[in-house]
Amino acid sequence: MILQGGDVLLPLLLFWMMFLPVGAVSSIDAALDPIDRRGQSHLSIATIGLLLQVLYVYIFGALLKTGTTWVPDGSAIYVALHIDSFVTPMGILLREHLVPMQLLTFFVYYLELLTPILLFFPDKRQFIRMMTVGMLWMLLLGFRIFLHIGHFWLASLTSLCAYIPARVWLWIGGWYFSDAQRGIRIYYDRDCGFCLKTALILREFFLPRNVSIAPAQDDAVIGEVLEREVSWVVIDANGGQRLRWDAVAYVTSQSRVLKPFGWLARLYGLIGLGDPTYKLIGDNRKGFGTLTSHALTQTQTIPQLSKPAQIGLGAIILFCFLWNVQGLGGTVQPFKELTQVNSVTQKSGFTQCWMMFAPSPPTLDGYPVFEAIGKKGRDQNKVGEDIFPYSPRPLSFETPDDAVGLFDSTRKRAFLLKSWIMGGDDRIMFFSRLALHRCAEVNMDRDYEGKITSVKIHFVQNQTKSNFQENIRVHTVVEVICTPEG
Repeated sequence: MILQGGDVLLPLLLFWMMFLPVGAVSSIDAALDPIDRRGQSHLSIATIGLLLQVLYVYIFGALLKTGTTWVPDGSAIYVALHIDSFVTPMGILLREHLVPMQLLTFFVYYLELLTPILLFFPDKRQFIRMMTVGMLWMLLLGFRIFLHIGHFWLASLTSLCAYIPARVWLWIGGWYFSDAQRGIRIYYDRDCGFCLKTALILREFFLPRNVSIAPAQDDAVIGEVLEREVSWVVIDANGGQRLRWDAVAYVTSQSRVLKPFGWLARLYGLIGLGDPTYKLIGDNRKGFGTLTSHALTQTQTIPQLSKPAQIGLGAIILFCFLWNVQGLGGTVQPFKELTQVNSVTQKSGFTQCWMMFAPSPPTLDGYPVFEAIGKKGRDQNKVGEDIFPYSPRPLSFETPDDAVGLFDSTRKRAFLLKSWIMGGDDRIMFFSRLALHRCAEVNMDRDYEGKITSVKIHFVQNQTKSNFQENIRVHTVVEVICTPEG
């Protein structure tokens, strides 16, 4: 009732990540790994599982879009943008232009349908792949700009990072740090294992990987500075020496993304706490060394999968593929009668169905109106109020410009709408209880004269026609009067 595509996709991605070297770069494990694995390729059964899982969202999502609103009508975007409880202000502007909406409908459908071909196009420079990833990112950002769809767009956008070629990441790394930053050097006390691990971790997150880290005793001048100042020594990009907390603040300010840590470290030093903290750590480095010898150990950043594990993951890949094929509703239904398999796999999170706006975007939308009746309500010929929103508003059955604002979240919107459409006779009791709950909440903050005595439940339904016609708005009234006394 409340879950969406992002809730399904994220656990599946996390499952495959357990068997992939996600800790080989930008992690504490990577910092302690003597081998720099940036730019390396990794191929395993888990690689195949992850890449295929990302593809299923698009290829099966397209194959499930069998409604005529996609092809040949091209009105799917039009219908989607008329879901008032979904659409954003930008979407309201776009839905006034029919031709762009038709073109966008065909673009979305055929891009999703051709995604497997485009992402695996045999292009040595992988230009087609990068262009496809870029277009899919634009598609997902468009979803977010024009529609409130929860976090699905972000989960799917993140999953596409698996298709970015290594040379692109290396190019980003080359731009991320300047040549001057690559000349930074770090010197630590050879007898302090904790100091070495700290330097390695700071380099992993804040500095280029090729920054030199060496014992201060290997350089006579630097060694003398370390002994005199009782401090590690950082040679900055200009060749100057940075000591104690000033060196910490300098190192943590080198990363473009993590620069706020550098600002905090510098502020911490300015208020006079930096050097005392550094001295406190230095005086207890033997204890920290003992602790980190157990907590921070070199681990294998490249998972080694046993034969049984590979066979098991291969079986999961086959299952996920067949489950998606079964969802198309064709003759291939391998799990239709296997109720125990269905139950286990649903609980484990492997079942999936990418039905976003499939087979067509929903044409029915709506929201409840709780008409408050009280001593200052409609029974005394005064303007009534709708207490359904968190902040009560004047009673109106016209869809507000910001219908999204009527709901606390996209999950609440989905739950209430599905409860109304699918609830049958039980929906009367459900919405009656909800109305009473809101009545009690509002009455808590009102004096006797302003209290609500009863609530009348309405539901405003909006029906969108797919042939580029205006919405048909239907005001449905549930003939139930709820009173705080029950």
